[in-house]
Amino acid sequence: MIDFNAFINNRRLFISSINNNLLIINGKNIQFPNRVYGVAVNDTIVAVLLKEVGINGSIRGDNQPLNNIYVYDHNGEFLWNIADIVGDVSLPYTGVSAHSKETLVEAWSLSFDEKKAIAGHDFLVCRDWGGIRYIIDVTQKKLIDRRGFKD
Repeated sequence: MIDFNAFINNRRLFISSINNNLLIINGKNIQFPNRVYGVAVNDTIVAVLLKEVGINGSIRGDNQPLNNIYVYDHNGEFLWNIADIVGDVSLPYTGVSAHSKETLVEAWSLSFDEKKAIAGHDFLVCRDWGGIRYIIDVTQKKLIDRRGFKD
């Protein structure tokens, strides 16, 4: 169950889930083919991570959906899928977090060229099952960094 209620840029944002596959963003119902596993929110977008969870709560890589991050605006309008930015990846994504330039640099400054992060832009950090981390400039809809844990 997800319940999120906040004021962002003087506008109310309410996100709720009634069941595993339905998410409501500011009153708009969005049905997904897989379970809503996580949500990342920033000033402009809502990123939704989908996963399949087994009966015992296990998460196995062989039955996970691919390209399983969807991005919406605060009105619940679909903007893009992760594949639109990074291309098709043969592994499912396991995590997503939303950042401003300041929080992005604070969290990841040792492992990417922070000159690529533009002040005032919003960013997503997405991780796939194989340990690759993708940093996306949401404002420009552009991949700015991709690397594995050992890079």
